[in-house]
Amino acid sequence: MPMYRKKPVVVEAIQLPTDEADLSEEHLEALHALLGDTEWTSEREGHMHIYTLEGVMDASPGDWIIKGVKGECYPCKPDIFAATYEPATPAPASVEGCWACQYEAEVGTTPLSKPHTCQKAKGAKP
Repeated sequence: MPMYRKKPVVVEAIQLPTDEADLSEEHLEALHALLGDTEWTSEREGHMHIYTLEGVMDASPGDWIIKGVKGECYPCKPDIFAATYEPATPAPASVEGCWACQYEAEVGTTPLSKPHTCQKAKGAKP
């Protein structure tokens, strides 16, 4: 059976506090900034209902809220988040727009089978 590797992408995410008392004003502002125009409701303490492309998803205390590559937001359980994501540093401005260059800047090796000349990097000549 063919196998596939997930492309390296950098996402924005914030973890919901496990205790409502830990929800600071700063944390709440960061959550609102991440969600942007995404519709959501909160009916139970610490829980959120996020309206996603796949329907309404429940986010529980301790879950991560992720903003995907197309600006969509969705919840993720902590164990899945830990297995899938690691902290990332922003890519240098010179490699913005090229996922292969961003990967190389973060990891130190190229994800491609051969070197490429990036046409997306800022300042690249076509």
